[in-house]
Amino acid sequence: MLNKLIIDDKELYYDHIQNEFTFEYEFYHSKYKIWFKKKGESPSGLLELQVNFSIETVDGAGGKVTAIFGAKGLLRIPHQSAEIKIENNSLTKFETNNKVLLCNLTLEYVCQFSPGGGTTTIEFPNLTMKIPVQALTSLPIPIPIYINIGLGFNTYLNLPSLTSWASAKVNMQYNSQSGFKITGPSVELGAKVNNQEIGDVIWEVGDMSLAPVGVEVRHDVFVPRIAIEMIGQEIAWFSGVMSSRSKLIVPSLCKAQLAQIRIDGGVRLSLFNLDLYDKSEVIWETSRMIKTKECP
Repeated sequence: MLNKLIIDDKELYYDHIQNEFTFEYEFYHSKYKIWFKKKGESPSGLLELQVNFSIETVDGAGGKVTAIFGAKGLLRIPHQSAEIKIENNSLTKFETNNKVLLCNLTLEYVCQFSPGGGTTTIEFPNLTMKIPVQALTSLPIPIPIYINIGLGFNTYLNLPSLTSWASAKVNMQYNSQSGFKITGPSVELGAKVNNQEIGDVIWEVGDMSLAPVGVEVRHDVFVPRIAIEMIGQEIAWFSGVMSSRSKLIVPSLCKAQLAQIRIDGGVRLSLFNLDLYDKSEVIWETSRMIKTKECP
């Protein structure tokens, strides 16, 4: 049950998921748009959303770089379960699982240089959907605990010369399950990928100027990012990451494209007298690289 929708740490929405939701946001030189609507339910009864996220540079970085990046497809909200044990007002055991999570997205971008050249980093405003753990159990829970489902982008563009440009399109999907287990001072992260696929990669990157220099475009889509929050502090998280990267390496004029799916996870902070250490790792990954004959 969706309880809160948080964007850039501001609570903008408090209700059940409606049939359709659109959020538009403009920040510095970029314009963002999130759109999703219910697509019904999977055979197991889980909510599925048709999604579309996009970033468009309005004037570029000082009028130097223009780009459009988007991701669209299907996202299934996972089945969630939790086991909590509290003794003497202290948490002694906490275990949660997210099952049959499905993400099927097509990533696409087109970017080009405008006079001046430049490098820019684009960040997507943090979007978090909060689901109280109490909604998953019939027992009252004295401690505010949420399962947070987040979306995010991380983008880097380097188009330094007058004719720099790059484009790519790839479909990626994965079906997975993940979970956290906290017992005493120890924390365990676990993830399993049931199936995954990286489709055909359509891409091109180049700089045809007389003095070619490197062109690089990187996009990471964090969808979904699932975290556990207790008393307003995030203690553990998982994130499915889909990456699309294009690069022109000079002077060899090597052109390379990497498409990657991975699952990241992390634990941090100290809470309820539990010594939670800082830990971040890539739990699982698969990738596909295409490159020209000039590449080593």
